[in-house]
Amino acid sequence: MFTTQSLYDALSLLATGDYLENLRFLVVALLLLMIISVIVVNLRYWRKSVQQGTTNTNSPSGFSVITHLFKAI
Repeated sequence: MFTTQSLYDALSLLATGDYLENLRFLVVALLLLMIISVIVVNLRYWRKSVQQGTTNTNSPSGFSVITHLFKAI
C-alpha cells in the first residue's frame, strides 16, 4: 500500500528532476491519450452507425471523387 513516505519520495523526485524531461514526458503522454481517445470515439461512432444501418457502402472513396473531378476539367 502507498505510504506518505513513498508519496513524498515520488514527489521529491519529480521536483528535483529535470523539468525539460518531465515536460517531454507529459507532452508525449497527453498526445497518446488524445490519439487513444480519438480512436475510441471513432470506433463507437462507427459501431453505432453500423448497428443502425446508416453506413453508405456504395459511396466512392475520396480519391476516386478527386480523380473524377480532375477528369472533368
